[in-house]
Amino acid sequence: MNDFEELISRAVAASAASDLLQPAVSAAELAQAERKLGFRLHPLLAALYRRVGNGGFGPSDSVLPLSGGPDADWETSVVQGYLDRIPPEESDTWWSWPEGVVPVLDWGCAMFACVDCRSDDGTVLLFEPNAISGQDVSGAWFVDAGSLAEWLGTWLDGRGWYEEDAVNGGFPRARWAAAASRLQSARPADIPTPAGPTPQQPGVPAKRTAKSSMPSTRGVRLGTPGASSSPGNRVRPVVLPAADEVPPLHPRG
Repeated sequence: MNDFEELISRAVAASAASDLLQPAVSAAELAQAERKLGFRLHPLLAALYRRVGNGGFGPSDSVLPLSGGPDADWETSVVQGYLDRIPPEESDTWWSWPEGVVPVLDWGCAMFACVDCRSDDGTVLLFEPNAISGQDVSGAWFVDAGSLAEWLGTWLDGRGWYEEDAVNGGFPRARWAAAASRLQSARPADIPTPAGPTPQQPGVPAKRTAKSSMPSTRGVRLGTPGASSSPGNRVRPVVLPAADEVPPLHPRG
C-alpha cells in the first residue's frame, strides 16, 4: 500500500467535505465483498474503500459503495452491479461481461467507470452501451485511464474529461484492446461469439432491430435512455425483456 500513500492521503482530504461520503468499510466487510465477487479487488481500490470511505468520493462524489443496493434512489453497489452483469453458466444469451471488471461510478445513460482488477495497474475503463453494434459487446469498452492511480490523480488535479471546463470535447475514445478476448473468455459455455459490424463510437446511437437476441434468461440492468449523463444524476435501472418483446431501440445519452 505504500506506493499509494500520497494518493490516498489526497483523496481523504479532497473527500472530507463531501455530504455523500460514507464511513470506510472494515476489513471483514472488504473480505465479505471479495468473497461474493470471487476475486480480490485491485489493492488501490481496496485501500480507498478501507481508508477513504464506502462510496461518495471521487468525481462529483459519485464513486459507488462497495456492497448493498439498490437503495431508494436506485443506486447500486460495486458488488451487486458486477453480479447483475454476469450471465449465469449455460444461459442462452449473447450478453457478456469481462471477469474481474467492476463498475465503480455511474456516469448516467447506462455508462459506467469500471476498474479491471485483473490488471496490475487497475486499468480504468468506460463502459458505453450506446456504442454496442448488433450483438458485439466489445464495442462498448474504452480506456479511461491506464491505471487507477492515474484516474485518481486526474480527478484530484481537476483534469478529468468530465469537468465542466474540459477542453477539446471531453473523452478521447481510446478502445480497450483486450475487450474481445476478455469477453469471449467470460461467455457462457457453448455460446458462440456473434459476428457484427464495426462498433460505433461513444455517444453514437447503435441500431438494433426488434429481432435482436436480447438476454433472455437473466435481465441486464441498464439505465433509462434520455437521462442526464453527468455523475450524481442517478438512473433507475431497467431489466431488458426477451428479444420478441423489444421494440426497435435507439439509445440516447
